[in-house]
Amino acid sequence: MKIGSRVAWTAAAVGLVIGIPVGALCAGALRGSSAPLDDAIAPRAPRAAPADAAPTGDPSALRAELDRLRDELAARTQESARVAVEPLGARALEASAAHAGAVGTDELARLIESGALYAAFSADADGTGEFLFQTYMRAGLPQDALRVLRAHDLPAESSAEVAQALLAAGDRAGASEALVLGLERHAEDFDWRDPRWGPNLERHDPAGALAALERWKARHGDEPDARMDTRRAALLARLGRGEEARGLLDWVWRNSEPNELAWRTLGDVDPKLAESRMLATLAGDGVRDWENQARYMGFLRDQGRGEELTRAASAWLEREDVDYREGADFLLAERPALYADALQRRLSALSTDRSAAPDLFAQLALAQERLGDRAGAYESCLRALADNPFHDQAASWLMERDPSRYFATAEETVRRWNDDGAWGSLGDQYLAAGRRDDARRAFEEARRIAPDDDEWNQRIAMANAGLSPHNWAPQIWSSQGLPGSVFMLGGQQVKLSNGAIFKTK
Repeated sequence: MKIGSRVAWTAAAVGLVIGIPVGALCAGALRGSSAPLDDAIAPRAPRAAPADAAPTGDPSALRAELDRLRDELAARTQESARVAVEPLGARALEASAAHAGAVGTDELARLIESGALYAAFSADADGTGEFLFQTYMRAGLPQDALRVLRAHDLPAESSAEVAQALLAAGDRAGASEALVLGLERHAEDFDWRDPRWGPNLERHDPAGALAALERWKARHGDEPDARMDTRRAALLARLGRGEEARGLLDWVWRNSEPNELAWRTLGDVDPKLAESRMLATLAGDGVRDWENQARYMGFLRDQGRGEELTRAASAWLEREDVDYREGADFLLAERPALYADALQRRLSALSTDRSAAPDLFAQLALAQERLGDRAGAYESCLRALADNPFHDQAASWLMERDPSRYFATAEETVRRWNDDGAWGSLGDQYLAAGRRDDARRAFEEARRIAPDDDEWNQRIAMANAGLSPHNWAPQIWSSQGLPGSVFMLGGQQVKLSNGAIFKTK
């Protein structure tokens, strides 16, 4: 009965907000079956309502009744009282559910009006708070949910949930209040790094975040903590308290390995010191470490020193002992022309081993598109696919812009290879795009090459049934692999007739 009652009231909270009668939702849960609930929410053909069906309550009436209930509960509850939240009390639930079963199709407003709901919850303030909070949230009333949160010590998840809703509604002050309440009440197991919590509060209310973070540290004994002291320093810097931030950062540098937030904050409060420390990381072997380079280039960008950033990026790209793919995102965003020139130089320098060519052409396409050279980007992408029709980046790029052109290019290469695994992979691509006839044709080509492999008969049957390759589990083959990397959309591996595979990155 306890589990069924809990399900019944959870269902009721959802159902009443959207107009589903309580009786239909509760009856099945009380009998231990989900069938009436499934029936209540599943799409179905219209049917005549029973003669005794009660009219559906409108949201404004529901809100008015819930407001009245909230005020009545607040009047009987001391504001300072805080109670731990537990699952809804069994006795209260059983009484409420029994009443719901008795009244049949009455909505929540009728239950409140009759006083039965309050009577059921009168000895269970925890359950009342949780019930009201969830009902308000499902009704799209986060301000009302925040009032409930103030009066009841609800779980930390409730604070995060209502804060997100309040931010979406433009109520930054309310969102900050909800996050601070959750932090103060649940400091013992609070993870500031959770994006719903600390970073959220830091972004929208740095002053509130700093106060909350200092209280959080006080509850943890205010022990030195490099990670949290770095966050405190960043907040102090944002609030114009650079000297205090600098003091915290000095401690971080002396006692731990500074993270990227510490580096950025030091760049804000003491640019000269930050630059000297960054240049020190670029000495010796550190010059080949992209993280060191990215940190320094980002600093130059943030300081508005564009010419120096260009020189640093050029020096990095001219090195032959670094992977050109490292830093691609940063360089594409900040210096795409330099990046495109470096890629073209590497392509020109390729010898007989052109296994790296598809990767280089795919990256070049991104750089050319960034520079506005759409024709050049298409040409580079097609050259990548000519060597490898399943190159993930190139295939995705062209599929997004011109699916027909992608399939024509891919089929031309696959036909040249004349391999059953490649034909099968192309068939999967066709099927994923909804081109069943082309998929069947590709699978038939694979079967022609490998008539003894029953897999292609299965794929043909799946194509006839309209199943996509995402509807069956991918098969993994073991082998020694091929020189160079070949990719397939969706990250699947492609089996070849010689027993090798096309590896994914």
